Amino acid sequence: MNLLPGRPPRVTFLTFNVNGIGGIARVVINVANALSRTHEVEILSILRSNPTSTFPIDEGVKVSTLFDATRAGVRRRNQNRASRGAVLSAMPAADPVLSREPKVNALIEQRLQRRLATTDADVVISTRPSLHWAAVAMTRPNVGLIGWDHLNFPTRYENARMGRLLDEVVPQLDAWVTLTEEDRKDYLSRLGGQAPRIEVLRNSSGWVAPVERPARRARVVVGAGRLEHRKGFDRAIEAWRPLAVSHPDWQLHIYGSGPLERELREHVAAAGLQDVVRLMGYTKDFKQVLAHADAFLMTSRAEGFPMVLVEAMSQGTPIVTMDCPRGPAEIVTTGRNGVLVDDGDIPGVTAALDKLLNDDELRRRMGEQAMDDSREYQMEHIVARWGELIDAVSRPSAGRRAVRRAVARPVHALRRLRHG
Repeated sequence: MNLLPGRPPRVTFLTFNVNGIGGIARVVINVANALSRTHEVEILSILRSNPTSTFPIDEGVKVSTLFDATRAGVRRRNQNRASRGAVLSAMPAADPVLSREPKVNALIEQRLQRRLATTDADVVISTRPSLHWAAVAMTRPNVGLIGWDHLNFPTRYENARMGRLLDEVVPQLDAWVTLTEEDRKDYLSRLGGQAPRIEVLRNSSGWVAPVERPARRARVVVGAGRLEHRKGFDRAIEAWRPLAVSHPDWQLHIYGSGPLERELREHVAAAGLQDVVRLMGYTKDFKQVLAHADAFLMTSRAEGFPMVLVEAMSQGTPIVTMDCPRGPAEIVTTGRNGVLVDDGDIPGVTAALDKLLNDDELRRRMGEQAMDDSREYQMEHIVARWGELIDAVSRPSAGRRAVRRAVARPVHALRRLRHG
């Protein structure tokens, strides 16, 4: 990698599913869009699960995918592939790390290895533990590598296998990006002298707060996220039970889709809350939903950095959130822009909501402050820091990287032999 004088580094974001509906796809696209105004940017996605992106991608961002996982793409592939291709596509991934990805097979791994080995990017930014590993194992030593973590340290290290993977791969990166200061401190403590450069870069939704706070008259509290255990919507439903009696004219609307939708609907029905707790499904107009919500509720069990809190704040919506690991405590200040409740304290959530629903002026004051606080997370500030990190990573000693990767590759090869 020899940067021409005056040419910004070329950047490739390595992600799993650019057309997904989740938070990772959204924040990767947001940063890629903003960065493309000053850099040559590509998003390299393992899969394309939907025909079009859920989130808008600017024309200046090149998008490449290794496998068309849409129904049409799978059908075409099944009709046209040769017998050798069929056998290869049915093989498990040879790499012991990539083999744990349920949708990655040997053919996809082969394509990934070819792309990373020949990339003209100056910097590759990986966004998932298995992809951090792939970037280290498959790119040339003179390509700068940044690992971008989207979960929190305690949750990562609850899984011993994941912890071992991170202990091995993070020191081989040129930089490691966490979403909170607490996570940064934990990685520095864990890795000690082996730690690479570690930076805290917040997520940004790309939304800009309006000049004036939108008016509220809906008597609706909103929650949102993937309908899965980690998001804790069962706790939100339980917290609402007493409010259905004390505030029968208020409703809780939960936006999102996921594997627990049926179970959550049954939970609502069993609690007799069908008239006041509604599962709204996925919406493409979430900004307007938040702009008319009287409050936002989050009861997650774990987060990386809950961008949805910043999105709600940007629309002047006060927050009630459990202090799960990690992120809420670095965003929400009780009495300022919302209420922070101890993790797992369901009666505490009920009490916080009860106070907020009873006080129009409190909701207005907290909402105004939330809108002001959200400006700290606007994209112009976030992307400037990304640009500084990318520039720094693209210009360290190539010799240092070469030595580090020269050590890593034999270890990687040995693992393949042991697990092959």
